[in-house]
Amino acid sequence: TRNKNEYFSYDEVNHQRVRVVTVKQSPIGNQAFNTNYYVQVAETLNKRIKLSHQILAGIFLPQLILLIVSIGMLLLGVSKGLKPLNDLNEAIAKRSDKQLEPVQLSNVPEEAGQLVESINSLIGKLKKAMELQNRFIADAAHQLRTPLAGIQAQLELVQNGKNNKPELDMVNKSVGKLVHLVNQLLKLARNQPESINALKFDQVDLFLLTKDVCSDLFPFAYHKNIDFGFEFKIQNDGTNYLILADSEKLKMLIQNLIDNAIRYTQNGGKVTVLLDEDDKNAFLYVEDNGYGISESEREKVFERFHRVIGNSQEGSGLGLSIVKEIVLLHNATISIKSPDIGKGTVFIVRFNKNVNPVDTDVNDIHASAE
Repeated sequence: TRNKNEYFSYDEVNHQRVRVVTVKQSPIGNQAFNTNYYVQVAETLNKRIKLSHQILAGIFLPQLILLIVSIGMLLLGVSKGLKPLNDLNEAIAKRSDKQLEPVQLSNVPEEAGQLVESINSLIGKLKKAMELQNRFIADAAHQLRTPLAGIQAQLELVQNGKNNKPELDMVNKSVGKLVHLVNQLLKLARNQPESINALKFDQVDLFLLTKDVCSDLFPFAYHKNIDFGFEFKIQNDGTNYLILADSEKLKMLIQNLIDNAIRYTQNGGKVTVLLDEDDKNAFLYVEDNGYGISESEREKVFERFHRVIGNSQEGSGLGLSIVKEIVLLHNATISIKSPDIGKGTVFIVRFNKNVNPVDTDVNDIHASAE
């Protein structure tokens, strides 16, 4: 314990900094001398400085070595941990646009494994899309080749024959098929999911649009002597069939459904277009008493170039594919039923009046539909 008569201070002696201790003392025995005296002892700071350096060296050097070792181990661990990702990056970077096989890597950690699975899933979807595209091109080429071959054959007959009217009629018919097919291909291309950015959604009156389409297609039905009708249920509040849609695409959907019904209904048959709605949905029904579609064929009819087996009617096989694409773009649904009479087909399109198609990820809908 420090004595209260001891004082510590710093000073300088012979140009050296020293630590000074001063002790205050009083005379002992002789009370006549009551003057205090002081004793001072000084020591240089060399030992203190040397000791502090030794302490710092003993603490700092081990810490520095430990820090260097830790950084080295951290870099090694990170490098080893990232090696699977680097291998994955290298494996993908080396691939060409034609290599769509799944990525195969061994010793992949769980985190990187999930990434590999996601990449393989994406590659699988891309491969399927390319296969569908290649099949579509092959089917389109086949469909285009048929009317072109017919035109070429009939033209050869025209060149060699005298009575050219039958051959010219066949040429005109083949050209009509070709024009219809090309128009359907263009419509299908315009209704792919990636065209969502080009759509213009607005409030559309389904009643007025359907009425206009029925008027346009009435001559086609009249030519086949078909009983063609348009019906709608009147709401108590007098509201119209308003839905959020792209009017051009919606009109194309209605045209293809009604055209398909008239085209595949025999002469003298019946086609009825019906509108109905409730608080949440608007419904479009297109019913015919034609050849009908079996349950096994109902999912396939929306595939491109698919033709119902046993149906002799001519068509491109693209009309219902176009309808399906437009349905997906509008976040609607379409289903097929048999009418109560047991013969023919009923197409039912349901539009949700409370859903904005713009807020829906069309690619996800299209992928799930496929």
